[in-house]
Amino acid sequence: MIRMKRFLTFLLLTSNFLLVVSLSNLLLICGQAWGSADTLRPREDGSAFWNHTGCEAGSRYNCVDDIIPDLDTTYAYTSAVSKSEEFWHDSTFVSNIDSVVIRVHAKKTGGTVKIYLGWAYYVEGLWEFWVEDTVTLTLSWADYSVNADDEQNWTYQKINARRFGVRTPSYLSGIWSANVTQVFIIVYYQEAAEEAKKQGGIVQDEDNRGIAEGGIAR
Repeated sequence: MIRMKRFLTFLLLTSNFLLVVSLSNLLLICGQAWGSADTLRPREDGSAFWNHTGCEAGSRYNCVDDIIPDLDTTYAYTSAVSKSEEFWHDSTFVSNIDSVVIRVHAKKTGGTVKIYLGWAYYVEGLWEFWVEDTVTLTLSWADYSVNADDEQNWTYQKINARRFGVRTPSYLSGIWSANVTQVFIIVYYQEAAEEAKKQGGIVQDEDNRGIAEGGIAR
């Protein structure tokens, strides 16, 4: 499991609670629990039906795994309808999962271009693509995110058994291209408030660094 670090932290102090926001981490102190997040990067090709720039066959996940998107340097792209691009991501082993977010960094060329964000699962000998949302791409690189279906009652076993990615719909026409340079999964989960108490009232990251020392490791 690879975790990304974020060092920009915002503090909001009211008469009732301290709210700490670290980009994609949210912690609520003086409540029943405090939250954290695992950011999972692609680690292995799943169904690779798109074309690729800047990465080799067999390791096409390298086109979409950069912590900081490298935009037009490495990316996956397609001008064909009904094509999936899915990846196995880093494993996670957290419990008490609140939500699973699929996040991609993408752009288009040409006319109106939409893509599906979702995940694939193995059923009756086939990989089926489950569409979570449809997003409309712009001519500039941008982030697109969607919450994966909460009715899945996500566990780390389910997350690790699915391939997450994108797919083009069947109804696109004209001259166009969908380009994707990042496909990440963010797993939000709860940790017991007792853990914060063990740290003497100071929330610590996995490197035992307090919030005041410069960030929260993820």
